[in-house]
Amino acid sequence: MQMTKLIGKLGRNDARLISRDSFLVFMFVFVAILAVVIRVALPALNNLLAENGILPNETITQSLADFFPMLVSYVIMYTSSGVLVGTIFGFMLLDEKDDNTIKAIMVTPVSLDQYLLYRIGLPATLAFIFNIALIL
Repeated sequence: MQMTKLIGKLGRNDARLISRDSFLVFMFVFVAILAVVIRVALPALNNLLAENGILPNETITQSLADFFPMLVSYVIMYTSSGVLVGTIFGFMLLDEKDDNTIKAIMVTPVSLDQYLLYRIGLPATLAFIFNIALIL
């Protein structure tokens, strides 16, 4: 089976699995929430701190904007896409294990190598896309 067909068919199944579980839906939405918070709240907080004379002040010469790259890197590395997408797909694998989906895959035209490539490649691709979205 071609990889594009496999992604289409297994992707529909994954979307159905995610949509049935509100926790997994929230985790996908949480990535979007993080992106909005980084894009909107950090500049607003920087302006608030500057207006009130907190950052910069007499003893601290840097503003919060000087730390934006470090803060964005922290959010991306530790809390966002890689961890969340990995967690989502990890929970999906647990659901599939409970439902004996792996055994059912063994009798389909999908080889185990293709299935594992899909299971590893899709989360890695999504994490990369989410990282780029968060950076922007």
